[in-house]
Amino acid sequence: MSTPASPRPDLLSLTVQSKKALAHGQHLCSLASSLSTHSAQCALDVLALRAKVSSMSDAVLGQLKLAASVAKSIEFKRGQLEIQVKEWDVERTKHIEELDDILDSLGSRIIPPDFHLDPTDLSPFGSQHSSPSSSGGGEQAGYSPTITIRGDISSHSRKKRDELREDRSKWKTLRDFVDERAIEDTLEGLENDRMELEDVMDSTADYAHTITTHISTIISSLPPSSSIPSSSLPLSPTSPPSSQAQTSRPEAQEQIQQILESQHASSTTMARHLESLAAHFEQMSNALRESEEGEVFGEEDFLEMNRDTEELPAIISELEEDYASIEGLYERLTKAKTIVQEQVNGHRQTLDDLDELGEIMGAMLHRQQLVESETQTRLPPLQIHLLTLSSLHSHFSSYLQAYNRLLIEVERRRRYRDVVGRIVEGMKGQLDEMFEEESQTRTRFNEDHDTHLPPDLCLYLTVPPTRWDIVPAEGEEVEVVPEVEYDLLVEVNFFILGMRDVLVVVVPNNWLWLHPNTRGRDGR
Repeated sequence: MSTPASPRPDLLSLTVQSKKALAHGQHLCSLASSLSTHSAQCALDVLALRAKVSSMSDAVLGQLKLAASVAKSIEFKRGQLEIQVKEWDVERTKHIEELDDILDSLGSRIIPPDFHLDPTDLSPFGSQHSSPSSSGGGEQAGYSPTITIRGDISSHSRKKRDELREDRSKWKTLRDFVDERAIEDTLEGLENDRMELEDVMDSTADYAHTITTHISTIISSLPPSSSIPSSSLPLSPTSPPSSQAQTSRPEAQEQIQQILESQHASSTTMARHLESLAAHFEQMSNALRESEEGEVFGEEDFLEMNRDTEELPAIISELEEDYASIEGLYERLTKAKTIVQEQVNGHRQTLDDLDELGEIMGAMLHRQQLVESETQTRLPPLQIHLLTLSSLHSHFSSYLQAYNRLLIEVERRRRYRDVVGRIVEGMKGQLDEMFEEESQTRTRFNEDHDTHLPPDLCLYLTVPPTRWDIVPAEGEEVEVVPEVEYDLLVEVNFFILGMRDVLVVVVPNNWLWLHPNTRGRDGR
């Protein structure tokens, strides 16, 4: 019995290499299959989580739209209040300017010294010099400006007025009889009320901005409709990471489909490689068995088997590359799942932020309602301040007009007094002449006839005529009326003409004519 020849070492070595390559390939394919299965489940999880994130994002955006409408509503209501307040500010400025103008007019109108002694307590308008210290000087307190019309003036005051008359820079003005402190108090009260209203409105000034900032913060925290994160590994051995990052990213669902398709393509390639390895191992096993059975292979057969075996590392390398691709794609899916899960968790914080924003907006709306109510409560007192300013302007305008009339009235009274004085002086002179004439006549009569009459006859013949004098009525005093300078009367003439109801014609040292300003009359 013949003993079979032992197999060539080269053939056994080739078979062992093929077996190892097949085992390694099977291991890689097994791992790749497991990763593909997990990838499919992970892809389903990613899609489900992304759907949840998308739904939650839509809900959050809907709530943010409501929040934006609340901010817009608050801003609109504030704008309506600001319009009302600005209208009041315009009216305030107008009234204050008018009041300043009339006060300036009062300050420009000088008063002759004969018209007053001291502004303290002289006028229903009060006086800015009404403090006790200012009323304790040499001038008499409690003196009325019309005392020059009603009674006499002391010689001391007359002397002082004569001195003042020469220097008009020391003359008082109508404004000196105005209580400036009271006006300042009125304006201060107005400004205080206005500032209090401003403080009330400022309490909600940043509400719309605050809500908008919260909305922007929440929106920035929302996950973008992003793609699956890229891996550091390329999809194929020929595509570098840089080009992978530069490619446009489709939607997540399309990317997942691409990943699964890439894995399937890699798995298919690995399966073909594994089949090649299995076929090669089967060939080598058959060749080894046949060699053990006595089959003799030629040199060409060994060369072909060596050549096939030398290709095993390349196949293994491709298997490893395909496996690495499948593993990289799986890692992308797991990373995507982690990211989407974090987004879901982040949405919980976003929902908490929404709840907090809701509470903030609730408090803001409540405060805004209080501000609106308080503003509407504070506006009527502010309108009363405007009425007060208007009343002051009207009051001082009437004061100025009354003073213009006063100058005319004083001049009219002075001329009346002069006319009456001239009449009285004329009558007095006529009575004196009649007295002298009568005295002379009686003297001549007595000289001619008295010696021829009995002494006890007509004793009254020697009585002189009664001397008459014209004096004020009992209890009355001679009226003292100050003189109004001609230029002041001319100035009044322009003011009165501005009233369009009376025409004043001033003729120096002679006449003061007043008549209705009737068109077509010459004023004579």
